[in-house]
Parts: sequence; C-alpha cells; structure tokens
Amino acid sequence: MAPQITAALVSGTVSIAIALIALAQGRRERRKWLVDTKVAWLGEIHKLRLNTYPEAFRIIARLSTRSREEFTSAMAAETAEQLNAWFYSAGGMCATASTRGAVLGLRSVCDSWARSGQRPDDFYDFRNLAMRSLRLDLDLSGLETYDFNNRSSVLAELRRELEEIEKNSRNVRFRKSNATTAVSVPGQQVLTHSDQFAQQGDTAFRRASRQRNRISPDER
Repeated sequence: MAPQITAALVSGTVSIAIALIALAQGRRERRKWLVDTKVAWLGEIHKLRLNTYPEAFRIIARLSTRSREEFTSAMAAETAEQLNAWFYSAGGMCATASTRGAVLGLRSVCDSWARSGQRPDDFYDFRNLAMRSLRLDLDLSGLETYDFNNRSSVLAELRRELEEIEKNSRNVRFRKSNATTAVSVPGQQVLTHSDQFAQQGDTAFRRASRQRNRISPDER
C-alpha cells in the first residue's frame, strides 16, 4: 500500500476517533447540565413550598377540634374562600396533584357545610388528608396518632420514639467511626476497629476451647 494512502487512512481514523470522543464528551456534559438543572429546580420548588404551605396550615388550623371558637357554617364558607385563594396562589401552583386534590376536597366539604348548614360526615377525613398531603410535599411523612385522652400512653410513646431516634443516631455515628478510623501497627496490616473486635472474639474463643480441652471428661 502506498505511503500516501496509509497516511490518509491513519489521518481519517484519528479524525473519526476525535469526533466520537468529542461527541461522547458533549453528551456527558449535556446530561450533567440537565441533572444539575433539575436538582436546582427541585430545590427552588421546595423553598417555594416552605414559604407558601404555612398559610395553608394557618387556614386549616381553624378546623381543629380543640379550637376555642366554635366552627360554624359561616366560618366554613370563609374557609372555603381562603382555601380557594390559596389554591390559585403560588402554593397551589407548586403543589403536587394529590395535594391539590386534597385541598380541593377540603374546599368542597367546607362549601357543602356552608350551603347546607350541616357538617359533612367526611369533613375531618378531608382535613386530615389535606394536612398529610401538605406534609408529604415537604418530605415529612404521616400525622401524629397519639391518644391525648390518655396522657401516660402519649408520654410513653414519645419516650420510646425519642429513644429509638437516639439509638439510630448512635449506631450511625458508630458505623461511620468504624469505617473511617483505623489503627496503624508498625510492620503489620492496618486494622479497623471492626477487625480488632473480630480478632479479639476469635482469640477469646480459641482460649476457651483450649481450656475446655484440658478439663478431664469426669470434670465436664
């Protein structure tokens, strides 16, 4: 093959390889840009919810069964209007579909109470769904299930939950310490705390086995 043809083939191959590498690099950069943009956008949505959802909770607070003020049909009509205003504000704009549906359901039962003068049977069901959906949008799960008519059980449940949280926190810190802390022994392999505990356990087991073997069958 002529040197000119060989040089042309090599040059063409190199050019194609460079083009493919550049294309792959461009795709990686575009994918990274999309991921970064999505993460930033989700962060802004979360900030907007933190700024607007407290207003929804303030509206729902009037529906508390422990409110000093008796909730009337006139107040139900006012609450429906306030929920409607919130729904068409920035709060409703950034809410998920399930949360928007829960707020609409609560607005509907408030309006029904205002028109009929009778509280709908599912009124508090919609209230709880709305509160739960709002919390889920903020990555906060569930509602409290304590029976406040039995305060001793509430205190016991709270203590149990706090102890469980503290226990999990200590376990996380201990695992991190074992994973990151190592003991350097001159001329030997670097051992972590977990390795040391395992070796100590093996040593103790072997020592106990040797002691057991020295005991005569009559003494066992």
